[in-house]
Amino acid sequence: SQLLFVSVIEGALIMEPGITISKILIIAYILYFIYTIIYEKWNLRFYGLIPLLLFVMVVLAGLVNVFFNDSVINYAGGIGVILNKTFLVNIPRLVLFYLIVVYYKNKGSKFIADSLNIISGIIPILMIIILVYFLLNYQTISWYRIVDRAYLENSDPNEFSVILASFLPFLFYNLLIDKNIVKKILNYFGIGITLYIIILTGSRGGFLTFFVAIFI
Repeated sequence: SQLLFVSVIEGALIMEPGITISKILIIAYILYFIYTIIYEKWNLRFYGLIPLLLFVMVVLAGLVNVFFNDSVINYAGGIGVILNKTFLVNIPRLVLFYLIVVYYKNKGSKFIADSLNIISGIIPILMIIILVYFLLNYQTISWYRIVDRAYLENSDPNEFSVILASFLPFLFYNLLIDKNIVKKILNYFGIGITLYIIILTGSRGGFLTFFVAIFI
Protein backbone atom coordinates (compact mmCIF):
# COMPACT_ATOMS: atom_id res chain seq x y z
CA SER A 1 0.00 0.00 0.00
CA GLN A 2 2.87 2.37 0.78
CA LEU A 3 4.55 1.59 -2.53
CA LEU A 4 1.31 2.03 -4.46
CA PHE A 5 0.30 5.32 -2.85
CA VAL A 6 3.69 7.06 -2.85
CA SER A 7 4.82 5.79 -6.25
CA VAL A 8 1.63 6.91 -8.00
CA ILE A 9 1.67 10.35 -6.38
CA GLU A 10 5.31 10.89 -7.35
CA GLY A 11 5.40 8.94 -10.60
CA ALA A 12 2.08 9.88 -12.17
CA LEU A 13 1.70 13.43 -10.88
CA ILE A 14 4.90 15.08 -9.68
CA MET A 15 7.45 13.42 -12.00
CA GLU A 16 10.46 14.80 -10.10
CA PRO A 17 13.90 13.54 -11.20
CA GLY A 18 16.60 12.40 -8.80
CA ILE A 19 16.13 10.78 -5.39
CA THR A 20 12.45 10.48 -4.42
CA ILE A 21 10.54 8.85 -1.58
CA SER A 22 9.20 6.13 -3.91
CA LYS A 23 12.73 5.20 -5.02
CA ILE A 24 13.90 4.99 -1.42
CA LEU A 25 10.87 2.79 -0.57
CA ILE A 26 11.53 0.52 -3.55
CA ILE A 27 15.17 0.01 -2.54
CA ALA A 28 14.14 -0.60 1.10
CA TYR A 29 11.49 -3.16 0.14
CA ILE A 30 13.81 -4.99 -2.25
CA LEU A 31 16.38 -5.34 0.55
CA TYR A 32 13.65 -6.37 3.02
CA PHE A 33 12.23 -9.03 0.67
CA ILE A 34 15.70 -10.44 -0.09
CA TYR A 35 16.51 -10.60 3.64
CA THR A 36 13.18 -12.29 4.46
CA ILE A 37 13.51 -14.81 1.63
CA ILE A 38 17.05 -15.77 2.68
CA TYR A 39 16.32 -15.79 6.43
CA GLU A 40 13.11 -17.84 6.17
CA LYS A 41 14.41 -19.99 3.26
CA TRP A 42 11.32 -19.43 1.13
CA ASN A 43 10.56 -21.13 -2.16
CA LEU A 44 11.65 -18.82 -4.99
CA ARG A 45 9.67 -20.51 -7.77
CA PHE A 46 6.39 -19.29 -9.21
CA TYR A 47 4.60 -19.97 -12.49
CA GLY A 48 5.18 -16.49 -13.88
CA LEU A 49 8.98 -16.72 -13.59
CA ILE A 50 9.55 -18.14 -17.09
CA PRO A 51 7.56 -15.40 -18.92
CA LEU A 52 9.32 -12.84 -16.73
CA LEU A 53 12.75 -14.19 -17.69
CA LEU A 54 11.73 -14.27 -21.36
CA PHE A 55 10.68 -10.63 -21.10
CA VAL A 56 14.08 -9.73 -19.59
CA MET A 57 15.82 -11.58 -22.45
CA VAL A 58 13.75 -9.62 -25.01
CA VAL A 59 14.67 -6.35 -23.27
CA LEU A 60 18.36 -7.24 -23.29
CA ALA A 61 18.21 -8.37 -26.93
CA GLY A 62 16.57 -5.05 -27.83
CA LEU A 63 19.31 -3.24 -25.90
CA VAL A 64 22.01 -5.04 -27.90
CA ASN A 65 20.19 -4.15 -31.13
CA VAL A 66 20.13 -0.47 -30.12
CA PHE A 67 23.94 -0.34 -30.09
CA PHE A 68 23.91 -1.05 -33.85
CA ASN A 69 21.23 1.51 -34.71
CA ASP A 70 22.37 5.14 -34.53
CA SER A 71 18.95 6.53 -35.45
CA VAL A 72 17.35 4.89 -32.39
CA ILE A 73 20.12 6.20 -30.11
CA ASN A 74 19.73 9.74 -31.43
CA TYR A 75 15.93 9.61 -31.20
CA ALA A 76 16.03 8.39 -27.58
CA GLY A 77 18.46 11.12 -26.52
CA GLY A 78 21.67 9.12 -26.35
CA ILE A 79 22.88 5.76 -25.14
CA GLY A 80 23.07 7.08 -21.55
CA VAL A 81 19.30 7.68 -21.50
CA ILE A 82 18.62 4.18 -22.87
CA LEU A 83 20.88 2.49 -20.31
CA ASN A 84 19.36 4.55 -17.51
CA LYS A 85 15.79 3.55 -18.42
CA THR A 86 16.79 -0.09 -18.86
CA PHE A 87 18.90 -0.73 -15.77
CA LEU A 88 17.87 1.99 -13.34
CA VAL A 89 14.12 2.08 -14.12
CA ASN A 90 12.77 -1.09 -15.75
CA ILE A 91 15.02 -3.84 -14.34
CA PRO A 92 14.45 -2.78 -10.68
CA ARG A 93 10.69 -2.82 -11.36
CA LEU A 94 10.92 -6.39 -12.63
CA VAL A 95 13.02 -7.43 -9.63
CA LEU A 96 10.53 -5.80 -7.24
CA PHE A 97 7.59 -7.47 -9.01
CA TYR A 98 9.24 -10.89 -8.73
CA LEU A 99 10.08 -10.41 -5.03
CA ILE A 100 6.55 -9.21 -4.21
CA VAL A 101 5.03 -12.28 -5.90
CA VAL A 102 7.41 -14.62 -4.04
CA TYR A 103 6.65 -12.84 -0.75
CA TYR A 104 2.88 -13.09 -1.22
CA LYS A 105 3.07 -16.69 -2.42
CA ASN A 106 4.93 -17.77 0.71
CA LYS A 107 2.77 -15.67 3.08
CA GLY A 108 -0.38 -17.51 2.01
CA SER A 109 -3.86 -16.80 0.65
CA LYS A 110 -5.20 -15.04 3.78
CA PHE A 111 -2.36 -12.53 3.70
CA ILE A 112 -3.06 -11.89 0.00
CA ALA A 113 -6.79 -11.37 0.65
CA ASP A 114 -6.11 -8.97 3.54
CA SER A 115 -3.64 -7.01 1.42
CA LEU A 116 -6.11 -6.75 -1.46
CA ASN A 117 -8.74 -5.38 0.92
CA ILE A 118 -6.34 -2.70 2.17
CA ILE A 119 -5.18 -1.74 -1.33
CA SER A 120 -8.73 -1.68 -2.68
CA GLY A 121 -9.71 0.70 0.11
CA ILE A 122 -6.79 3.03 -0.57
CA ILE A 123 -7.23 3.32 -4.36
CA PRO A 124 -10.54 5.30 -4.33
CA ILE A 125 -8.95 7.87 -2.00
CA LEU A 126 -5.90 7.96 -4.24
CA MET A 127 -8.09 8.56 -7.30
CA ILE A 128 -9.76 11.57 -5.64
CA ILE A 129 -6.34 13.08 -4.86
CA ILE A 130 -5.24 12.51 -8.45
CA LEU A 131 -8.40 14.11 -9.86
CA VAL A 132 -8.04 17.26 -7.73
CA TYR A 133 -4.33 17.59 -8.58
CA PHE A 134 -5.00 16.95 -12.27
CA LEU A 135 -7.81 19.51 -12.57
CA LEU A 136 -5.73 22.16 -10.80
CA ASN A 137 -2.53 21.60 -12.78
CA TYR A 138 -3.27 20.15 -16.21
CA GLN A 139 -2.29 21.82 -19.48
CA THR A 140 -3.62 21.25 -22.98
CA ILE A 141 -1.97 20.49 -26.29
CA SER A 142 -3.56 20.28 -29.72
CA TRP A 143 -3.36 16.83 -31.29
CA TYR A 144 -3.06 17.36 -35.06
CA ARG A 145 -5.59 20.22 -34.67
CA ILE A 146 -8.30 17.58 -34.14
CA VAL A 147 -8.71 17.59 -30.37
CA ASP A 148 -7.12 19.22 -27.32
CA ARG A 149 -5.43 16.72 -25.01
CA ALA A 150 -4.96 17.37 -21.29
CA TYR A 151 -1.65 16.46 -19.70
CA LEU A 152 0.54 17.25 -16.70
CA GLU A 153 3.88 18.96 -17.11
CA ASN A 154 6.73 16.43 -17.59
CA SER A 155 4.17 13.63 -17.82
CA ASP A 156 3.14 11.60 -20.86
CA PRO A 157 -0.70 11.57 -21.16
CA ASN A 158 -0.67 8.00 -22.51
CA GLU A 159 1.42 6.60 -19.65
CA PHE A 160 -0.62 8.58 -17.12
CA SER A 161 -3.90 7.15 -18.49
CA VAL A 162 -2.57 3.60 -18.56
CA ILE A 163 -1.43 3.89 -14.92
CA LEU A 164 -4.90 5.03 -13.87
CA ALA A 165 -6.67 2.34 -15.90
CA SER A 166 -4.47 -0.35 -14.33
CA PHE A 167 -6.18 0.36 -10.98
CA LEU A 168 -9.59 -0.70 -12.30
CA PRO A 169 -9.30 -4.43 -11.47
CA PHE A 170 -8.82 -3.46 -7.80
CA LEU A 171 -11.86 -1.16 -7.92
CA PHE A 172 -14.06 -3.84 -9.48
CA TYR A 173 -12.70 -6.42 -7.02
CA ASN A 174 -13.75 -4.19 -4.13
CA LEU A 175 -17.22 -3.71 -5.64
CA LEU A 176 -17.70 -7.48 -5.73
CA ILE A 177 -16.42 -8.38 -2.26
CA ASP A 178 -17.24 -5.34 -0.11
CA LYS A 179 -20.77 -4.93 1.30
CA ASN A 180 -20.18 -1.45 2.73
CA ILE A 181 -22.34 1.03 0.77
CA VAL A 182 -19.91 3.95 1.34
CA LYS A 183 -16.98 1.96 -0.03
CA LYS A 184 -19.07 0.88 -3.02
CA ILE A 185 -19.92 4.53 -3.80
CA LEU A 186 -16.22 5.46 -3.51
CA ASN A 187 -15.26 2.67 -5.91
CA TYR A 188 -17.91 3.70 -8.44
CA PHE A 189 -16.59 7.23 -8.10
CA GLY A 190 -13.03 5.95 -8.71
CA ILE A 191 -14.13 4.20 -11.90
CA GLY A 192 -15.84 7.39 -13.08
CA ILE A 193 -12.72 9.46 -12.31
CA THR A 194 -10.59 7.08 -14.33
CA LEU A 195 -12.85 7.28 -17.38
CA TYR A 196 -13.16 11.08 -17.08
CA ILE A 197 -9.38 11.66 -16.98
CA ILE A 198 -8.80 9.24 -19.86
CA ILE A 199 -11.34 11.19 -21.94
CA LEU A 200 -9.56 14.45 -21.08
CA THR A 201 -6.16 13.04 -22.08
CA GLY A 202 -7.56 11.59 -25.31
CA SER A 203 -5.32 8.55 -24.88
CA ARG A 204 -6.14 5.59 -27.11
CA GLY A 205 -3.83 3.42 -25.01
CA GLY A 206 -5.72 4.55 -21.93
CA PHE A 207 -9.08 3.56 -23.47
CA LEU A 208 -7.66 0.18 -24.51
CA THR A 209 -6.30 -0.47 -21.01
CA PHE A 210 -9.64 0.66 -19.54
CA PHE A 211 -11.61 -1.97 -21.48
CA VAL A 212 -8.97 -4.68 -20.90
CA ALA A 213 -9.16 -3.93 -17.16
CA ILE A 214 -12.96 -4.25 -17.24
CA PHE A 215 -12.58 -7.63 -18.98
CA ILE A 216 -10.07 -8.76 -16.31
